[in-house]
Amino acid sequence: METHHRLLGRAGLLSVMTFASRLLGMIRDMVCAAIFGTGYVWDAFIYAFTFPNFLRRVLGEGALSSVFIPVYTETLNKRGKAAADHLANDMITLVLVATSCFVAGVLGLLAVLLKWVPLDARGVLTVKLSMLLFPYILFLSQYGMAMAILNCRGHFFTPSLAPVLFNVIWIASAAWIAPHAAQTDEGQVMFLALCLLAAGLLQFLIQLIPLSRGGFRLRFVFDLKNNAVRRVLSLFLPATMGFGIMQVNILFDRTLAAWLGEGANSSLWYSNRLIQFPIGMIAIAMGTALLPHLSDQITRDSLEEAKQSLSFSLRMVLVLVIPASVGLIAFSAPIVRVLFERGAFDEISTFRSARTLMAYSLGLFAYSGSNLVVSAFYAMKDTKTPVKIASYCVVFDIVANLILMIPLRELGLALTTSMSGILNFGMLIYHLNKKQLKLNEKEIGRTFLKSILASAGSAWMAGRFLAAAGGVSAGDVSGFAKLFAGISVGIASYVIFAQLLKMGEMRELLWFFRKRFYDTRRTD
Repeated sequence: METHHRLLGRAGLLSVMTFASRLLGMIRDMVCAAIFGTGYVWDAFIYAFTFPNFLRRVLGEGALSSVFIPVYTETLNKRGKAAADHLANDMITLVLVATSCFVAGVLGLLAVLLKWVPLDARGVLTVKLSMLLFPYILFLSQYGMAMAILNCRGHFFTPSLAPVLFNVIWIASAAWIAPHAAQTDEGQVMFLALCLLAAGLLQFLIQLIPLSRGGFRLRFVFDLKNNAVRRVLSLFLPATMGFGIMQVNILFDRTLAAWLGEGANSSLWYSNRLIQFPIGMIAIAMGTALLPHLSDQITRDSLEEAKQSLSFSLRMVLVLVIPASVGLIAFSAPIVRVLFERGAFDEISTFRSARTLMAYSLGLFAYSGSNLVVSAFYAMKDTKTPVKIASYCVVFDIVANLILMIPLRELGLALTTSMSGILNFGMLIYHLNKKQLKLNEKEIGRTFLKSILASAGSAWMAGRFLAAAGGVSAGDVSGFAKLFAGISVGIASYVIFAQLLKMGEMRELLWFFRKRFYDTRRTD
């Protein structure tokens, strides 16, 4: 019980910080939607931003940190802090050298492309934005390493603060700085990219403060003979393929969307941003807290504890994610309308984004669950199984995309993403059950079904409330107020229905929050 509460406490902190980041991210998307809408300028920016974001998931907070954390934790527990810090500095140096060479090569290729290949206006803007945004990966890869070290030491606040700062800079740049720096949409989006590059550097620099206070000294170390480094690198290649394959999947979707014409990429972007809200607050927060936790338990050969931690985390994520998924499906149009429909974002933009939001939401539970199950494989230092599964899912995604994109356009791409995510989650669970961390499928299945029933009831209650309130309109305070009230009714109804269905996870969550509330009052 104490272990579960410690895990909930860490995940809770990350959820609060992620909520702040996602809320600011929502504001930034609202600002950008009003300025750029779903036109070719924003399509170009999204496609250019996909490349550094792709590499961030591989080299930054994705594959590299996922394989580094178990090895760092084992080194810290068995060989002490000095050996662990030596490993950390060695990896930071190696990542910096490798990414610097890679970025320099890509910038050279982009310069050649811009000079010698005939491109239309959107193509030229996309290449120029890519040249500005690509160095972003230098700073994000270093931020990912610093975050991994701090998480292993039980420090989660500052790494989770960095995305908050990034979104603040994005909002200020889009709303105030860029409009004063340029008059055209093209000029403003170029200046926005420059500001985001500076924000990436700042994200890394603030991690140095808690690292320094914790006694960590950043040094240039290049020791490939270090056995711990070799272990990280041996795990990194298959992990990179696993993360990279799924990111290639996203890149392929964005490329196909670009072929579908103006507005397709933008519609996918805005709906995907809404999906990332619950994923970041719940699944990624729990997964970030779970990985060092599982790594420590497996290192100590406490496999039964590790199995219970994973099962508990997965059930908690389902209890929180499923109502979010049902709510996004049931109220996709009102949500998009209230949040984005103003300025250049018109009714057609709302219709297209709401459709893709519904399609993405179907797979929300699978994206979230996969994040936790993959963490379990990495904690066991098995990076090959997720790669194989991801490879099959990418092939499925590509074939399904080509079949559905013609009749359904961007809706087909979003549906395929959900189908691929569900397939990936199912295969991960199947192969995990062959490992030492076999899950209690009946217990998880009961939680899944009860969450769906409670979510359906809460969506009905929220729908009745919004209908009685006269629906929601775009761009005014009353629309926000009604939507917020409707969501509140849905949350309260879900808690009541969950209690009626005797969901133990909900009782444990409520007990945890009550205990935190009373502990805080006693401290005050």
